[in-house]
Order: sequence, then structure tokens, then C-alpha cells
Amino acid sequence: MLKQDGSLNVEDNPVQRQKAVEGVQSWLEQQVDRSWLIVFDEVDDVQVPIKDFIPRCKWGSYIVTTRRSEVRNYANYGFDLGGLNQRGY
Repeated sequence: MLKQDGSLNVEDNPVQRQKAVEGVQSWLEQQVDRSWLIVFDEVDDVQVPIKDFIPRCKWGSYIVTTRRSEVRNYANYGFDLGGLNQRGY
């Protein structure tokens, strides 16, 4: 369902969620400018099927950020940033 702020809430309805995902994938696959970027941020649940959300075309890019090394299987390329220092400001 479309909320007042314009975001789409489909978490509780798998049919609507699938339609939304397919709609976004189709739109990205048909773009003349093929330099789009999708960012999947904080993908720490390995049960989330990220590959199901990636458009099935040979253009565009996506970035997956995670703290879980198992998520690396979703990527064509990857690198480990190692630990990040946390500074108190």
C-alpha cells in the first residue's frame, strides 16, 4: 500500500511485494540510460534473497553492504573493508 509519504509498504502482502519488485525490475531493464545503481544497505540477514531483487539484465550496477561474509555470494566482485575504527566525537 502507498503511504502518505510516498513510500510503498508491501511487507505484509507477498503478492503486492512481488508485483512491486517485478515492476521496478521491469522499469530498470527498459531504461535508455543503463547506468542506474541500486544500493542494498545493511544486508545482514542471509535469508533475504537479494538476487530476487536484482534486475535480470546485463547493465546497471548494484552495491551490497553487509557485515556478513556469507552475503558475498550475491556479488560478482567484492572486497572486504576490514574493521572500521569507531571514534568518540
